[in-house]
Amino acid sequence: MTYEEYYRLLWRLDYLIYLGVNMVSDFEDLKVQVSKNTSIEQSAVVLIQGIAQRLKDAAGDPVAVRALADQLRSSAGPLADAVAANTVPAV
Repeated sequence: MTYEEYYRLLWRLDYLIYLGVNMVSDFEDLKVQVSKNTSIEQSAVVLIQGIAQRLKDAAGDPVAVRALADQLRSSAGPLADAVAANTVPAV
């Protein structure tokens, strides 16, 4: 093996190591993001189920329905802001 061939082989090996390290880092980032998304989705499901149950419970009481509507209206802005703040723009 010539010096040049040896040098090219070492360069390729270094490059493969570099790619492997970056892939591990990217994979770890992906695992963290999937975990966050799963947690957020589960929280949203619990929130929606809670609202549905409260609507069902208040169905025969116009005052309770109005109070729930007012509460939802007052929390809509902060919820929309939180969703917008944590939404990655489409590329």
